[in-house]
Amino acid sequence: MTTPSEAEFLLALQESDFKLRQLKKQLDELPQRAKILDLRHKQREVEEKIEQVGSLRAENENTIRLLQDDEERAIAHRKETQSKIDESSDYKETGALTRELEAAVKKIEKIEFETLKQMEKLDKINEIIVQAKAALVRLQEQEAETVEDFKKNGSELQNAVLHETTLREKRATHLSDSLLKRYEKAVVAKGGIGAAYIEDDHCSACRMPYAEGQLMQLKSSGELAECPHCHRLLVTKR
Repeated sequence: MTTPSEAEFLLALQESDFKLRQLKKQLDELPQRAKILDLRHKQREVEEKIEQVGSLRAENENTIRLLQDDEERAIAHRKETQSKIDESSDYKETGALTRELEAAVKKIEKIEFETLKQMEKLDKINEIIVQAKAALVRLQEQEAETVEDFKKNGSELQNAVLHETTLREKRATHLSDSLLKRYEKAVVAKGGIGAAYIEDDHCSACRMPYAEGQLMQLKSSGELAECPHCHRLLVTKR
């Protein structure tokens, strides 16, 4: 059995790279992948909403605490004023204290009304948070199901990628360091196709034809040359 030449291993390496791009493209285009990305985007939106509403809740709870403090002070003032009225025997003083007591009662009623409004607002905020957290859990469950589905549907492709990657690594070991570097540089420069071969009278990659004299010169230069049109590594004999 004839041992494959370095030029043949070069084309085999190019074949592996081409297959790997195709396989990875198929993986990227699996519908589950797009759905997973969409679900994760929605989760981030819900998490941001929970954070925003959580800030509103903190502000609301602080407002309620301040109102409760005001109410405690107002109640204490009302009790103190009532005690003064009970102890007073002066008509004018009693009248003034009575008006003060009425103002204190109105203030307490106003605080209670405002506190009730804030508590109703807090209930709505808590309801929104509960709903958002439930939505987040549903999205996380959907993502887990889709990931599992992706693993099942993509496992064959992933195994093929692993197999081809291993094969590529083996093929690369048969190239000299300098040739491998030239090839990899050409891959980057030429959009993934770094090597080609003479197909009839033209380059298999850029498809540009060679003049008769040019073709003879390329074939007589050895197994490896460079395409004068696209400057890829060119296998002259197959």
